[in-house]
Amino acid sequence: EKTFPSREEAEATVAAVRERAVAATPASEPPQVDYTIVAAGDEVKLDVSIAFSCQAEKIIFELSLRNVI
Repeated sequence: EKTFPSREEAEATVAAVRERAVAATPASEPPQVDYTIVAAGDEVKLDVSIAFSCQAEKIIFELSLRNVI
């Protein structure tokens, strides 16, 4: 869960996270990416959930997130 100043910035983060999640998995088993964006005062709150088919994919993805979140 993270807050952003605008919905557009939250959506851009979702796109970047989804791209990295897909890159960490084989094409035959894409990750399940679910998210919600809700208003939180003057900001928006992003909650992302990603399901991978194996632990190795999750580790590869987590390592790739160092610059995104």
